[in-house]
Amino acid sequence: PSAAVSPTNRPSMPPPPPPPSRPSAAVSPSHATTSTAEATRNLFLTPSNNELPPDSPLASRRDTPNDLLTTGNWFGELALLYENLATQTVTANEASKCFAIDRVHYKRIIAAASEQRFQRRVAFLRTTALLSQLPEALLKQVAEALEERIFAPGEAIIQQDEVGDALYIIQSGEASAMRDGVEVHRFSVPGEYFGEKSLVKKEARGATISAVTPVSVLYLMRADFVALLG
Repeated sequence: PSAAVSPTNRPSMPPPPPPPSRPSAAVSPSHATTSTAEATRNLFLTPSNNELPPDSPLASRRDTPNDLLTTGNWFGELALLYENLATQTVTANEASKCFAIDRVHYKRIIAAASEQRFQRRVAFLRTTALLSQLPEALLKQVAEALEERIFAPGEAIIQQDEVGDALYIIQSGEASAMRDGVEVHRFSVPGEYFGEKSLVKKEARGATISAVTPVSVLYLMRADFVALLG
């Protein structure tokens, strides 16, 4: 009979094994690495090295022959993420080699990267004057609701007199606030924010704010702002 194990005497589980070391696989010309309607289990990456010119047409997709894959390209990631069949056939045009990673390890890497990105966002929000005093649980909810966008130099982030629908937090870059053609403020410090007054008071924007350099912002839409911050 199976022996009972108390919660305090439960054996510890061994850590998951590290990703296997995979040598690069050689692919002969005209050999298909993935085929349409075939279950895809790997992500393939064509390695960059000095043996091949940058524009060497290592492989092509059969249904779109002009779509050539060269050193540093990858394929197969969508089938891994969504666990469906391959939608294209990729065939080697010349003797080639590629690296492969299986679904289990690929998803583990993606999940770990996503968690690290989320924790960095939470840590960043703790440095902002607007959100630094929020309880930890609420701060994480705000971090989940925020979206990211990059604005090119000269691109308007918000327009004067328009109805506001989002709060913006500067992550990097510089932006200029112009009111009736006169600069009234220059945003250059990560964590600076704008747009909250329009959301709280439902007023039109008081200034046009445009990117001076490439600007990365986090923004919170009105519905999420009201639901989380009231």
